[in-house]
Amino acid sequence: MRKEHSMTAFGSQHHSRRPRDGERGASLVEFALILPVFALLLFGLIDFGMVFGGYITVQNGVNAAARAISIDHISPLCSTAANPALCTVETYINPSQLGVVPGSVKVGLDFPGGISGGYTSPNNPVIVCAQATLQSTTGMTSPFLNGRTIYLSSEILLEQDASVYPPLTYSFSNPPGSLTCS
Repeated sequence: MRKEHSMTAFGSQHHSRRPRDGERGASLVEFALILPVFALLLFGLIDFGMVFGGYITVQNGVNAAARAISIDHISPLCSTAANPALCTVETYINPSQLGVVPGSVKVGLDFPGGISGGYTSPNNPVIVCAQATLQSTTGMTSPFLNGRTIYLSSEILLEQDASVYPPLTYSFSNPPGSLTCS
């Protein structure tokens, strides 16, 4: 039997070898065994990135809302709302994040220092909170992610008198669909 020789770029000879009959499907079998593990890792990383990005975005919205309430900034979109402070919180939190079930974001607002006459005094805390239900973006990690809930909150001291309309009490109840911060 004659051996085949080929020349490489540097002039050395390379011996080519034909696979034996028992080895022909080995590469395909190895690929079939590795592919599901690789796909789970790849899609798991994608889902983790989407969920983590959604988490960070909601957390930043909660922090920004707490800051806005602490300086008594009411969004112009909320000036005619029944509860302008809670409406302002809702405007800071984007409810359509990747990795979060659309429409599942609930927000809440609490003044643990109390409110008298529709105002709360400086240096009293305000707590803004949000809750969201997670979902798998790729579908590969849905058994691990779907239905899980994250809860985020931010507490900050008021920098000036915060007007809250309508007047709220220490144990005020948020409107239906909102969240109670605790």
